[in-house]
Amino acid sequence: MNKKFELHVLSQIYDFLIEREGFTALNLHFKVMEFFRELHVGDKRDFVILAPNKVSGNFGEVTHIHLLNIPHFHEKDKFIHWAHKALNRQASHL
Repeated sequence: MNKKFELHVLSQIYDFLIEREGFTALNLHFKVMEFFRELHVGDKRDFVILAPNKVSGNFGEVTHIHLLNIPHFHEKDKFIHWAHKALNRQASHL
């Protein structure tokens, strides 16, 4: 089963969030957290913010996303491409 995240899917989720009522009022950090919370597969309790710059969840083959050096959330294309790369990297160890 292919667990990879495709660019068009990430773009649709981004657009969905932008249209969500009250989303534009959130600060950038919470917007990024909501983006990855939507991508998390499984129980909401299993999505954990480990540090301001690291989240843990079920993202297919990836369980941790490091949020260092991420593009500005409002630069959609840059942000989506960065997220695509982060979500589709191979797990270096189990």
